Amino acid sequence: IVGPCVMPTVVKRYPRFWRSSCWQNATCDLYCDEKVSYNGKGSCYFAQKGAESGARGYMLQTMGAAEYRGKRLQFTGKIKVKSLEGKVALFLKVLDAVPEVVLEDLMPGRELTCVGDWQELSIVIDIPFEARYINFGACVQGNGAIWISDLLVSEVGTDVCITECTSADTKLDVPANLDLKLVDPDTNMPFAWRFNSSDSHFKGAIKQQDNRQSLWIFSDADLVPNSGER
Repeated sequence: IVGPCVMPTVVKRYPRFWRSSCWQNATCDLYCDEKVSYNGKGSCYFAQKGAESGARGYMLQTMGAAEYRGKRLQFTGKIKVKSLEGKVALFLKVLDAVPEVVLEDLMPGRELTCVGDWQELSIVIDIPFEARYINFGACVQGNGAIWISDLLVSEVGTDVCITECTSADTKLDVPANLDLKLVDPDTNMPFAWRFNSSDSHFKGAIKQQDNRQSLWIFSDADLVPNSGER
């Protein structure tokens, strides 16, 4: 007598020390995938579904920055794209004690934009002395699914060139981007500048007027509260 067919239970093993963070109502999937490897090394599967175009989902972990202050840090990894309606990249964000992001590299212009086999991505930045934490990992902008493997975080010498990165910190050795020409396409804010308000209605953006480029601060609220908000 043949008994009923029982399907084996599939257990997804979560990668230790890693976590996922998705955009609003989007869903994330993150687990170790023993069926996919890179040169014999294990991989993790990460996907974001149901996100708006341009919204980022992250596979990330956080580490202390004390050991790397004043040093040049390189973060590399191999990524294989299964499906994609957007962009895929590694990312690295440096935070201070607040915590507030003071330096980040989301690989603008260097992302993967189509399905493909394993490719190496790399980020190299100089860690500022006020750094307290470092968030790093992979991000999917829009909807997509990837495998990631062979991750490495290491100190490198000055012979290794830094990659493009955005500084959100005003603690610079010299004034930077005073002509406001270099603009982050994701935020429409000039590089090296940041907008800070406790009220989400207040916005900052670059605008053109009378053939001049200016930084505007405005509110999209119907009524701005008269409470000393700046």
